[in-house]
Amino acid sequence: MAAKHLIWIAVLIVTWLTFCDSTEICHYVKKLLGECDHATKKQSVQLSLLSGNSTCRKTKVESEDCTPGDSPFRQPSPAESAGNVRTMVQSEESLVLIMAHEDFLGDGTIQCVMSICESRSSTDFHERIYYSERKKMKHGNYEFEMREFPATYTVTESKDDVSLTTTKTERTLEQRPIGGTYTVLYSSQNCFVTKKKITSPGEAPCGIWVTKKTFRRPPPDCTTAFHNLCKRSQYVPIYEPYLWLCVRRWI
Repeated sequence: MAAKHLIWIAVLIVTWLTFCDSTEICHYVKKLLGECDHATKKQSVQLSLLSGNSTCRKTKVESEDCTPGDSPFRQPSPAESAGNVRTMVQSEESLVLIMAHEDFLGDGTIQCVMSICESRSSTDFHERIYYSERKKMKHGNYEFEMREFPATYTVTESKDDVSLTTTKTERTLEQRPIGGTYTVLYSSQNCFVTKKKITSPGEAPCGIWVTKKTFRRPPPDCTTAFHNLCKRSQYVPIYEPYLWLCVRRWI
């Protein structure tokens, strides 16, 4: 009996750990701890928790690939960045918005934004964007309604920067949370950071898009770029997906 009791305890512990791991998103910013090793082409970085719940480690040290002589936080060229974004938006794997200033999406009622590529032409990418919109309260809780709309992405580059333009292709006057032109501030093969181009006075909001497979552990390079390049002079709430809701939408 004692052995069976211990087995059940072990099963419960594993289940609890699995549940904790499935209900957290840990955002880390990174700091270089040493130069790139010429022999191993590796460098050590310290990851410090920017946001996340109590199950996220506060700091940790990891090793990552590097190129001797390169800056540890090298900014991709416009051509590289445009290539990264084009590869991601046309991939079979969907993209999710994992962190943003709340006004990136409008009025703070939007959750679980996901973009899926349906087809492409020589210059454009035809996407379907899914999201959940908070509605009236029922029995003391907010209800979320799943919404979607078709859009076209166009990636353009100049010698100085890269832009991603999102154009909705439906015949409706309904406001949508994603639309307009965004400057790509940083990109890698798994994520990119965009800043909305605005015509009105004020500071533009930013957002981080990641591949769906990385949403639980967003790439620290994009989180670091967001943290460093998207500072606002006044406090603005940060959008992060409600994992209890979004996991059901994304998995």
